Amino acid sequence: MQDYESSKAATQITEADKVKIKQLYHKMVKQIHPDINPKVADSEEFKGLWQRTVIAYNCNDLKLLQELEMLVGKALESISEDQVEIEIPDIDDKISELEREIWTIMETDPYQYKFLLFDKDAVEEKKKSLEDELKQYKDYGEQLDELLNGLLSNGVSIIWEMN
Repeated sequence: MQDYESSKAATQITEADKVKIKQLYHKMVKQIHPDINPKVADSEEFKGLWQRTVIAYNCNDLKLLQELEMLVGKALESISEDQVEIEIPDIDDKISELEREIWTIMETDPYQYKFLLFDKDAVEEKKKSLEDELKQYKDYGEQLDELLNGLLSNGVSIIWEMN
């Protein structure tokens, strides 16, 4: 009832304060919400902090949220000493496998092309070979045109049927 009365009596707050309130609330939700952080779910201290945080958020009380943020930080420090070590089985094998994958990527063509682009002689050589190949295709196209014209001049007719 007291919370309801204080929220009714609250004055208008600025947009900047609304943003700060929202940021603080979301930050604390990530830290002490019982569904997100199971370590704090059984602690009465964190349950009380969580309830006070929700009330302060609903009442748009920036000052109280800032105080609660400090209290939450101190409370989290006390449980952070009891951190659980995460053990990843075969971590060395997984690291070695990733290193092999990285080397495989670095040795394949798309990755190696960047080195070719910085070598001006290699670029010029590739341009020359492509220009030679293009000339060969053009010559071959001209030969085919001559052959076709020769066939057509001898009275051969070509009928193209579409199915």
